[in-house]
Amino acid sequence: MPAVAQPILVDGSGRGLAVGVKAGSEVPTFDLTPGARAERLVQVSNYCGPDPVAPVSVSFEFGDGRGIDAEPRSSDDVTVPPCNGPGQPSEITMHPWSPA
Repeated sequence: MPAVAQPILVDGSGRGLAVGVKAGSEVPTFDLTPGARAERLVQVSNYCGPDPVAPVSVSFEFGDGRGIDAEPRSSDDVTVPPCNGPGQPSEITMHPWSPA
């Protein structure tokens, strides 16, 4: 599994609310055995768009047609970061995955 991916904050309609940078082609990988868990830290800032549709979650795209969708915190979660300036873009970044 790639150690980093392109993080995307998505709402329940599949709309990308904040889209991160695509991972490069030389991303290190690690093995994740069936049933194992991995964790990552994702940071999102400055969402100034329309109200999201529940649930809001994060999708991770690996750049080769594969990806993982994180489980939302709850089925009615619409938590997004505050708007710190409508003229600035939303930002989302992730730290590398690590085994849980």
